[in-house]
Amino acid sequence: MVQDLTIGVRVVRYHRDRWRLPDGRIVVAPLPDGVDGHFGLELRRLVLSLYHQGQSTVERIVALLRDFGVSISKRQVVRILTSKIDTFVAEAKQVLTAGLASAGWVSVDDTGARHGAVNGVCTQIGNDRFAVFTTTKSKSRLNFLQLLHGGSARWVLNAASRAYMLERGLPVITTDLLHAGREPSGFEDAASWDAHRNYSGPCQGQESLNLWGYGSH
Repeated sequence: MVQDLTIGVRVVRYHRDRWRLPDGRIVVAPLPDGVDGHFGLELRRLVLSLYHQGQSTVERIVALLRDFGVSISKRQVVRILTSKIDTFVAEAKQVLTAGLASAGWVSVDDTGARHGAVNGVCTQIGNDRFAVFTTTKSKSRLNFLQLLHGGSARWVLNAASRAYMLERGLPVITTDLLHAGREPSGFEDAASWDAHRNYSGPCQGQESLNLWGYGSH
């Protein structure tokens, strides 16, 4: 058995219908799904993979693509890396979700990361099958819980959060106020939680917020 690899450039010119409506508006037929701009999804995937996974510089990526026959500039490669990446961000979040759902164990580590002259922290979550790296501005238990949810946390007040709050020493009256008529109940973001917390009366703000994060995990 012999394995081989073929890399080539495919250039497609799309002819799109263009119509003028009775009211004067111009309508142009859409491009096929996945086609956006002058570079296809496979080329964009390769650029992202070379840069992030292969740790290649932009200059080397440009040189490699030109050797393949792709007409591309350094500025265009930078744009691929920094713009219109919502699809790939969603895909990265799915990696975390699928990895956590199937993993028997995970390791976590973080290190200082400086971007734009501002100190931050890069957190790694993964095991021998997947790895996710996320850079944020803070290093805290709450930040870590948010990372575990892939940026789409839905925090919950339930029996587990009540037990944990009491275990951590939150006053019984405060715990009862937070859970009164809300158990089980979810909050889609920190703003809705803050509104409920303020409505429930004074409590240990940041500590209870951190504790509440446990109930969503």
